[in-house]
Amino acid sequence: MALAQYLSKPRIEGPLWLNPVDIPFLRARLLKAETRLESLEAQISEVLDERALLRNVLAPVRRVPSEILSNIFEHSCTPGTSITDEIDFDVVRSTFVLARVCVAWRKTAHATPQLWSYLRLDLRRQPHLFKGDVSWVKEWLSRGRSLPLDLDLRFQWYHTLDKEDLAQGAAQMLESILDFRHRIRSCSIVGDLKLCLPLFRLPHSSLPELKEINLIHFSATDGLVQDARDFPSGIEAFLGAPKLRRVRISDLVMIPCWNCWRYPQSS
Repeated sequence: MALAQYLSKPRIEGPLWLNPVDIPFLRARLLKAETRLESLEAQISEVLDERALLRNVLAPVRRVPSEILSNIFEHSCTPGTSITDEIDFDVVRSTFVLARVCVAWRKTAHATPQLWSYLRLDLRRQPHLFKGDVSWVKEWLSRGRSLPLDLDLRFQWYHTLDKEDLAQGAAQMLESILDFRHRIRSCSIVGDLKLCLPLFRLPHSSLPELKEINLIHFSATDGLVQDARDFPSGIEAFLGAPKLRRVRISDLVMIPCWNCWRYPQSS
């Protein structure tokens, strides 16, 4: 079969017999086709970029004022009113997803301090947040600027081989949070309170904006807390908090750790 007949077929089946002069000719044709393909791919890429840019410019969300967009973000990153919604809501994931949609959304999210003034962490549901580098917590809270800070920390254990690593990550995370202790307005901690020793070691007058504290000690049988001696005596972290109005400390494993706290005297 002649070479022209091979090239005219959409599909070639069976062996080929080529003359020595045909091989360089075919290689030249192949190089020409590849060069043309590269040129077409570059043109296609350019057209696709132009289409994406035009769609981006024409997107209705682009015409939404940043103030309204901030309100939408704030509403989207707020848990629902039911208990189920509050338990299942992952504020870290929701906020980070919004901030990663595009550059404009990221700038708006970072410029909305309300998004970063509430932090909920759950050791059981979000163990990945407590592993490795936890410096993201400082970045998160810094974006809250001077707004009051509300914390909901769930340090309840489950059986895991990573318990020591998670405990270290939780302690480091809490220490980072306490760098912003002057902004803490409310703090709820449920779980193994030994992970909260950095909080309990704070000196007098460390929480000037604190209005509400809720501590529920709950440790599994293999937990880190064994008795009240695991806590420092004479804890003064809540003394000198002029705005403190509500204190709730519960011990679900019958360990009298509440005796370790010193409470502000009512006037």
